[in-house]
Amino acid sequence: MVLFHEGNADVAGTLARLAEIAVVHADAGADLLMPSGMLDGSVAALRTAARVGAARVVPVAAMASSRAARTRRTGVRSRRCR
Repeated sequence: MVLFHEGNADVAGTLARLAEIAVVHADAGADLLMPSGMLDGSVAALRTAARVGAARVVPVAAMASSRAARTRRTGVRSRRCR
C-alpha cells in the first residue's frame, strides 16, 4: 500500500499509516510484523510503532534482498554471491 498525494507517492503518509496498522496488529495479538513492500523506512517505522505505540512489544522482520530471495527460489547462486 502506498498513499498518493497530488500524483506523487506520499512516503511519509504511507509510513505513518503503516505504523498505525502495525499497532493495531500488535494489540490484536500478532506474533510478528513484516512489511509486504520494499518502501524505504518501512521496517524502521514498524519497529518504532511496535516499541512505542503498541501495548506489547512485537518483533519486526525485514524483507530479504532480491538476490537472497532469488537464491532461495532457484537454488542457484550468482557469481557475486560466492
